[in-house]
Amino acid sequence: MSDSADPQIQTLPGPRGLPLFEKREAGVSDLDHVRSQWHHGALARDSLGVVHAFSQAALVAILDDRVSRQIETETLWARGIKDPLAWEFFGNSLLTSNGAPHKARRGALAKTFAFPLMRALRPEVRRTVDALLAQVGSEPEVDFVPQVAGPLPASVIARILGVPEEEAPHFAEMVYSAIRVLQMCTPEVLQDALGDLQVLNLYVEDLMAQRRAAPAEDFLTRFVHDATETLDELEIRVQLVSVIFGGSDTTRAQLTMAVGRLLDHPAQWQMLREDPERWAAPAVEEALRYDPVVGGLGRVATCEFDLEGVRIPKGTILSPNLVAALRDPQVYDAPDRFDITRQDHPRYTPAFGAGPHRCLGEALARVELEEALKALSAAWPEMQIVGEPPRLKGLSGTRTVSGLRLRPHP
Repeated sequence: MSDSADPQIQTLPGPRGLPLFEKREAGVSDLDHVRSQWHHGALARDSLGVVHAFSQAALVAILDDRVSRQIETETLWARGIKDPLAWEFFGNSLLTSNGAPHKARRGALAKTFAFPLMRALRPEVRRTVDALLAQVGSEPEVDFVPQVAGPLPASVIARILGVPEEEAPHFAEMVYSAIRVLQMCTPEVLQDALGDLQVLNLYVEDLMAQRRAAPAEDFLTRFVHDATETLDELEIRVQLVSVIFGGSDTTRAQLTMAVGRLLDHPAQWQMLREDPERWAAPAVEEALRYDPVVGGLGRVATCEFDLEGVRIPKGTILSPNLVAALRDPQVYDAPDRFDITRQDHPRYTPAFGAGPHRCLGEALARVELEEALKALSAAWPEMQIVGEPPRLKGLSGTRTVSGLRLRPHP
């Protein structure tokens, strides 16, 4: 969170006497930083009053809707953001709402993103990956994030929404700029992102108008028609932008990290190459655990409750840390070992959240990640990393992924 927080955030209630969540020293990784902090206590309080938790048990406890709710516009106060467009998004998105509004907003989308429907997209997702790899595979080196990992989820979401194929590259560019409003960034970057969020909103408005004027057999037509029963025009548009955001940046980063980890473990990459139908899904499951692309979640205590032996007052802002929780030695054997044969994953990985706010796009993300790994194992079986492997950075919200350069055919 920004140091330029609104004073109101600093007066929120919270337990006292907790260790201070210290600033990271230069060169220290996210994981090492949170582990060092965890060593000082199960909970820590930062300068804004936000309470951070590290264990997976604490993560599960905090995500219980009986004791906390999803953070809403509090994050805008914390970041000192007053722009009306940002408030419009955070105030109307299913990502940052609770209770009846969240139920209505999520319910309008849930049928479309059901697991069976997303699994039916596998052949189309595979064709999209194959086309991307064929387009760049003859190059001696590939800049994987902008040439493959980024275009894949943006293209799939564009097709789901019915964006014309020739406009998909421009659509992806808008999305990856506008999505920065959800991330910690400088005021200059934020203003640039807000400008592109305005452009994206206008683009989505135009798509909605097109479907009303000329209905088609697609998701967007059905959603625009059916959602009017429960949502107003603003909510419909914001939910579409939320879907676009949720289905783009996280998958881009997760695919990049999955490829990097597999190539850094040649024996496991060999296993996937030899039997992709068997090992693609386990590889994705382990990648989600080993490198979570969401660093921390934002919740607000709705009642007093005990957490890690500490009494949490109502109104406390809580941030369970996924980087630490998904390497919790109380849950995973040898948690720092990347192992696609691992058998100790929980039934539902916390990487996608929990309860009513569990990621709506989980099924689609898994399909994209699995099909991408299968396609890569077939098209570029001998690919190699050029230079440094990819890294994630960030402890809250969507983490930033570094670049990944590949040599497809050594």
